[in-house]
Amino acid sequence: LFCQMQLHFIRLVLTWTLISCWATDALAFLSALVRQAAPHRTRRRSVVRAASKAHGEHKSLKEREGLKLKPTVWTEFQGLARETQAVNLGQGFPNWQPPSFVLAAAHGALTGPHHQYTRTAGHPPLVELLAEKYSRHFDRDIDADTEVAVTIGASQALYVAMQSLLSAGDEVILMEPFFNLYDGQVRLAGGVPRYVPMDWREGSGGQRGSWRVDFDVLRQQINPLTRLIILNTPQNPSGKVWERSELEELASIVREHPNLMVISDEVYKFMVFDEPSQTAAASPLPAASAGEADSDSSDDGEGEYRGKPAGHIHFASLPDMWERTLTVSSAGKTFSITGWQVGWLVGPAQWLTRVQLRLPFMQFCAPTPLQQALCN
Repeated sequence: LFCQMQLHFIRLVLTWTLISCWATDALAFLSALVRQAAPHRTRRRSVVRAASKAHGEHKSLKEREGLKLKPTVWTEFQGLARETQAVNLGQGFPNWQPPSFVLAAAHGALTGPHHQYTRTAGHPPLVELLAEKYSRHFDRDIDADTEVAVTIGASQALYVAMQSLLSAGDEVILMEPFFNLYDGQVRLAGGVPRYVPMDWREGSGGQRGSWRVDFDVLRQQINPLTRLIILNTPQNPSGKVWERSELEELASIVREHPNLMVISDEVYKFMVFDEPSQTAAASPLPAASAGEADSDSSDDGEGEYRGKPAGHIHFASLPDMWERTLTVSSAGKTFSITGWQVGWLVGPAQWLTRVQLRLPFMQFCAPTPLQQALCN
């Protein structure tokens, strides 16, 4: 009986051992399957969470833009003018035809072979012409390929310049009153506008009054986050023409801050109609009327300063300011062709390279025939 009991016990132990081994192998197999499948579920959950977060951030950004951006003054005035049949004085375009030589140049370009895409950063003949002219204006050699970019009007030049210069949270100095687009374009680039009001100061001794910047207030607004100052001379909407002493004071502030850049909006540079006073006294221009000084008809190789806009000083031409300035201009105001929408940027290659990289993502090129017409 004792032997039979021992044998039965041994059978139970062996059976239990076999069952335990089988159960262990089965559990190990199932665990391996679970581990193999778990990363996929984890990754999927991570992707879903990341997508949800990105969607939330995107929505938040759109909401922030919606709060910050308002219709431009032109949108409001155009709507009001249509509604009331009023004369619209809210947009600065000429109500006369361009000069006949401009129309002839356009006709010549349209009947020529210039109807396809051209170089994104500018039609080669136009950028070469701009480089030649600005080389005279700035008294330095401008490289047509790396230091000039043609844009869809000056508005896009401003936009792409801010997109190239600004990072989120960078602060930008705007001098009030200012061109309506500046504020919104700064915000679209992730920047934060900071405002420095100009004061109207009455003249004395028979002198006219003028708008003036309080440079002490300007200095107080600059901090480590300040990245950019937007300069507009002649200025829209005040008509202020910055004098050399003011520009030199601004340049001294820029030199004090190594990371500070300037966008100089100079679309009205050929519209200084007064006899140049302090501006001309500091710039060796001939004593000529604005029309004579503006014309390039005397570009016959005589005169170091031919073709320079009388009474206007390019900020980038001041000492040390070329490397710190992107100059914006266009043909629209000069030739009464605001609908042509051909503008440009001129500046150092390290910054224009960034501009040229971004341009194809906004448009492939400005209209080729109109760029050619400007060359004509």
